[in-house]
Amino acid sequence: MPEDTSIIDMFVTHLSAGVAVGVLGSLIVFAKHRQEVRKLRAENQQKLIELDRTSKTLVRRDFELSQTLETLREMDQAKTHFVTVAAHQLRTPLSAVKWTLRLFLDGDLGQVTVSQTEYLQACYETNERMIKLVNDLLNVSRIESGRFSYSFQEEDVLPLVKEVLGALANTAKQKNVELILEKNEDRVMAVIDKDKIIMVVQNLVENSISYTPNGGKVFVTIKSQGSKVSISVKDTGIGITPEEKKQIFTKFYRSEGAIKMFPNGSGLGLFLSQNIALRHGGVIEVESEVGNGSTFSVVIPKKGPMGKSPVKAEMKNFVQGNNHI
Repeated sequence: MPEDTSIIDMFVTHLSAGVAVGVLGSLIVFAKHRQEVRKLRAENQQKLIELDRTSKTLVRRDFELSQTLETLREMDQAKTHFVTVAAHQLRTPLSAVKWTLRLFLDGDLGQVTVSQTEYLQACYETNERMIKLVNDLLNVSRIESGRFSYSFQEEDVLPLVKEVLGALANTAKQKNVELILEKNEDRVMAVIDKDKIIMVVQNLVENSISYTPNGGKVFVTIKSQGSKVSISVKDTGIGITPEEKKQIFTKFYRSEGAIKMFPNGSGLGLFLSQNIALRHGGVIEVESEVGNGSTFSVVIPKKGPMGKSPVKAEMKNFVQGNNHI
């Protein structure tokens, strides 16, 4: 009997030891788990602090950017207002100078010598460039403020192009540049703003004359292409690089070759022309190779912008970042 008791005591002792070991192991695991939980909680707390700090930083920077944007908008409005006022102030005296010079050149104020006529003609041409610059600045100002108004009517495009070529015939003759009109129909009808399309064609033809060497040619082609009208101006001039082609519709941009050949340009003509083409629901496409001339094609829908009937509309602000056509 005592032996049985001894065996039972040993069993109980071993069992107790096993239980103790198991409990101790559980406590160790629990302690490690608790430590990991505390560590994760501390890490999460730190991340929450960092997230809160980042959030506050973003809110502050958003506010600063909003303030900066508002300041830039105010500065842009002030610049536009200044350009408008300055251009208007210049317009009147320039017009007075123009007509005074015209009176001298036409002999209405008495006869002038040949050398005097040459000087007067040079002054007249310089004054005309200044007037064009002022008008371009005013038009850019109107575009940026949404006041560049349009009046769309169905017109025959051909007489408008002929009008432009007639007005620039003397300029081309002075440079010994031949103007050639090509067409595939006698009437090409489209819903357009007549004055604005004349402005576009004039800008493109003037550029071609200016950047084409003496003895060169400028081809103006009018095509009826299904639901669209294409007016292309192709020259045998200096051409432009692929890199420059990406920027030529940017306000005030001029290529290096253009500056060297004709230093007096403003860099506004193509910006205005592309705006006008876009407002007509079209676009100006460019093909060019350095040394082999350029082709600028105005492609517009015959039915007018968005296929609507002739309407009067205001030009919306053109986004600068989207002008790389």
